[in-house]
Amino acid sequence: MKRDLSKYVIALDIFAFALALSILSAPPADSLTYDEALYICIARSLAKNIGSFTYQGVYMMYRPPIYPYTLSLFYRFFGYDSHLAIARLISAMFYALTAVLVYFFALKLFDDKKKGVIASLFYIFNPLSFAMASRALVHSEFTFFYTLALFLLYTGRKESKASYIYLAFISAGIAVLTRYTGLSIIGVFLAYLYLADHWKWLRKKEYYIGFVLFGLTLLPWLYMGHLHYGGAFRTFSVASRVVTLDTPSSAFEYLKLVIKALSLTFVALIFLGFAKQNKDDRGWLLLSWSFIGLIGILTVVHKEVRFLTFLSPVMALLAAEGVYLLYETLLKVRPKSSNKLKAALLLLILLAFLAPKLPNAIEYKREEWDRVGYQEIAVLKYVKDNYNVEKIMVSPRMYTIAGYFFPEAEVDQLIAYPKMKRGILNGYYDVIIYKKGDLLWEEIKESGKYTLIKEFYEGRYNVFVRVD
Repeated sequence: MKRDLSKYVIALDIFAFALALSILSAPPADSLTYDEALYICIARSLAKNIGSFTYQGVYMMYRPPIYPYTLSLFYRFFGYDSHLAIARLISAMFYALTAVLVYFFALKLFDDKKKGVIASLFYIFNPLSFAMASRALVHSEFTFFYTLALFLLYTGRKESKASYIYLAFISAGIAVLTRYTGLSIIGVFLAYLYLADHWKWLRKKEYYIGFVLFGLTLLPWLYMGHLHYGGAFRTFSVASRVVTLDTPSSAFEYLKLVIKALSLTFVALIFLGFAKQNKDDRGWLLLSWSFIGLIGILTVVHKEVRFLTFLSPVMALLAAEGVYLLYETLLKVRPKSSNKLKAALLLLILLAFLAPKLPNAIEYKREEWDRVGYQEIAVLKYVKDNYNVEKIMVSPRMYTIAGYFFPEAEVDQLIAYPKMKRGILNGYYDVIIYKKGDLLWEEIKESGKYTLIKEFYEGRYNVFVRVD
């Protein structure tokens, strides 16, 4: 009995460690991105009306729904001031749950608790998963459901459990609704099933039922798209168009940035893990998961390093295999080593690769994420502390962050639309925050309705207040 319970004790320890680490390393209060603010604002709208997937009255269904809906469950009971902390805590919970899932996945694949712990540690200290662990973004939740779907599919197929296969397709649907690039999971499913079973899997009704369940999981969101967004699949097409309009990035340059973030030694360890795989169920799963998942991101026009966070679990599993490949190779030099010497050797190899991971993860998180948005937030905090705002116009990059700070206010952007020009000329807005290089500077100056109250960061931001 003790032996059976020990894996759950280890899992609980992993969860507690990952959760504590993510909470203790949470970003500073003045770090908030455009996307984070938008998710929080949508969740606030959903907390008031479960069908109102909107910001400033505009449907934002090109954004995936699961994370905002998750936040909205808690926003019904807590005030605005706690919303960012709640969003970060939810991400931290899914980060910790994924660390546990990686452990159980390793047990299922390798039947080795030590390897499971090693894989979990490589997930926890992966710079991508660590940086996203306590951000108010979709990545931690997305990674969990994507990984869970593959765990359930592998388990259901290996153990002939139809219920697991059904749950795998439901989890895959949830993953897609957490981040639309999760559609790559269908490619992973098909590649794995073909490589492991060729066409034999087509003879089993479980997979047909699974695809039906996958479709049914998406159906409520598709129906909402039909009602509110101009078409059942328009949510996906608009999301694709938005990404296409963003800054393009080449696959080669993108991979260079990924390797820099992960470190060359960690990437090399992952490739060693690949080298250890055989042409069996386990090998085909890891190959399909990593290759199809990577291709799914490389085909996107606009790519950011964080987009690969959902592959952190398979990176961790392969890294653990890489450690064991080195360990088994070195043991061949002294095959009659004592158990203590073997344990010391394994620990030494692990520390050699794991010890640099934490500082590497902290450096990536601090340099790339912890100071994001601090200038915009400083300006908005000043306005919030000093003025009663019902209508505010801001620089486009501050549009959603302003909504976060002024949840009951009408927020508009400094863009050359007739409505915005008329609003400036008529003194419609209480406050205007102008960022150097934005449009409508002349309209603000010539309207005679606003006075410059304060400049921030050597004139980069200018706060204008209406003259009463």
